[in-house]
Amino acid sequence: MPIGLSLRALIIFLVVAAICVPWFRTTTRSVATMLGSTGYEMTYTMKWSVFGMKEKMTLTREGDPKSSTSTDWIEVWEKPYRSGAVVYARDDGQGYDIGIGYQLYRFVPGRALVPGSCDWTSSPVLTALAKRLIELRPGGQRADDIDPRAGRRFEELQPGDPSGSIATVSLPSKYYVDLRYLGRFGPVSPAASSNREVRFVSAESSPEPRLALHVGCP
Repeated sequence: MPIGLSLRALIIFLVVAAICVPWFRTTTRSVATMLGSTGYEMTYTMKWSVFGMKEKMTLTREGDPKSSTSTDWIEVWEKPYRSGAVVYARDDGQGYDIGIGYQLYRFVPGRALVPGSCDWTSSPVLTALAKRLIELRPGGQRADDIDPRAGRRFEELQPGDPSGSIATVSLPSKYYVDLRYLGRFGPVSPAASSNREVRFVSAESSPEPRLALHVGCP
């Protein structure tokens, strides 16, 4: 093959690679916070690529990488960004309930993170307000009328929402008996910037999303 032709082919290859590589590049962002006094750190991770989005939750005992337990990578199929995770503590001290994407998980320190139950007759038990919301019929009373200014489960965090840690004092959940809402993880709306960012916003700085654990169940 003539040298000139080989050089031309190499140049074309490099130009095509320079154009295509950014499209296939994966952007990964994560944020971590300590899970109260358990000694465990929660890490929420999100990946963006030309093929879509994935998210994952990992819990690791501080200083002990072998203790790590996590969800599988969860595909984010619906947009705009139906992603993020909410965290609740159980009043009986027997662990935490986590909703990530449309899935439920239960975490007990010292054990693996396992899929939670959708049996609403057992746990978590719905409050009277939650039952009213679930029983609403189309064309009747609206959820916003009986539960005004409630957060939405899949709303993106806003640039002004402060990234922080879990509050030492948390309030009982509006929707679930014997659970305390701790806060939520999620992507931040890019607003005027295309930068990717994820944060944890505590219950002190963001209202509890309406029926946040219920979206993972029929």
